[in-house]
Amino acid sequence: MWKGCAGANTSRNAAFAALLARNGITGPGAAFEGAGGLWHATGRFD
Repeated sequence: MWKGCAGANTSRNAAFAALLARNGITGPGAAFEGAGGLWHATGRFD
């Protein structure tokens, strides 16, 4: 049953994250920049 709701849930989470960011809430920088972060795993991109 969840499969039919997953897209809507993702959209809700993205909108909520955008609202938080607009109000100055930031996430952990290490998720992107730290050892094992996104940039380490994929390399930087534009």
